[in-house]
Amino acid sequence: MRPQLLLLTFAAGSAFACSGVDGRSGLDEPFRVHDATFYAGELPGTPPVVVGSGEEQVPPITSSGTPSKSDIRQGLSSVRFTGQSTDDSDAVAVRFDGVGTGYWILPTLYEDVQTPNTLIWSLVADFQLSFEPGLHRMLTVAIDADGNAGTQSEMTVCVNSLVPDNGNACYPTQAPPGVVFSLEWDAAADLDLALVMPGGEIIDWRTPVSGTPDASGNIDLGASGVGKLQRDGNADCQIDGRQREDIVFQASPVPGTYLVYANLNRACGEAHVTYDAAYYARTRDGDSFGQARGEIGAGTLLPRQAGAKLGTFVGDITVN
Repeated sequence: MRPQLLLLTFAAGSAFACSGVDGRSGLDEPFRVHDATFYAGELPGTPPVVVGSGEEQVPPITSSGTPSKSDIRQGLSSVRFTGQSTDDSDAVAVRFDGVGTGYWILPTLYEDVQTPNTLIWSLVADFQLSFEPGLHRMLTVAIDADGNAGTQSEMTVCVNSLVPDNGNACYPTQAPPGVVFSLEWDAAADLDLALVMPGGEIIDWRTPVSGTPDASGNIDLGASGVGKLQRDGNADCQIDGRQREDIVFQASPVPGTYLVYANLNRACGEAHVTYDAAYYARTRDGDSFGQARGEIGAGTLLPRQAGAKLGTFVGDITVN
């Protein structure tokens, strides 16, 4: 039986060490900090002070830090956070509340010449694919030379989904696209997603947008039946690290059968590439939206299969 895509809404080792776990662990943590030491357990220090409560912070004190990128998502690597702490701090510890099994510690760096009695700290971190998208509390705390931790500082960080969702993972009342067709693969190769629409129109890297342009040459991406390829992943073996492509229909696709292909454009030196194709349909429960995943197909491609116009047929989806 062919799968049916129903476009309906439905419910949906140091002085400040606080654990015996050594610094070689943490490689599988959803949030991984470069050149830092990982310890299991909850972040030390006292909880963040509630604004207006009249409570005083316990020294040493640190800020929560400022990220180098405004659009943080699953799988994003090398995101830098920079902050300040009082000059009685030797180190800063950081974790995301409820994410992973512990926290990371790294030393403070140097005096902030623009702000007396403060030190700069900086970290570079990876948000692994296992990091659940949504709004998260990032907690930081300063630690002095005797291992005493002060009051934690907090900041809310939106971690976006790897699947295009218009920010729905962080803001559930924000509607995601009507449908997203996705192709993911496991090697640094130039793989392409191609979609043949019911009327024969093709969306791929050559023709990344469907629909008819208006008099000014523009296509309304919010119109029914208009789909767009978000990016050409690893194009011409210029490896971008994403290893996925998505074709997004902001509104509902037109009814009919959609044919999905995976094309190994270039193997880029890889012996084989394993792929998985899926679709994500908008769901609704009252004022909240979500995305429901459906499988299309999976397989493996070899270098000798590279260069086909459409590629390998993966599966078809019928839109009602």
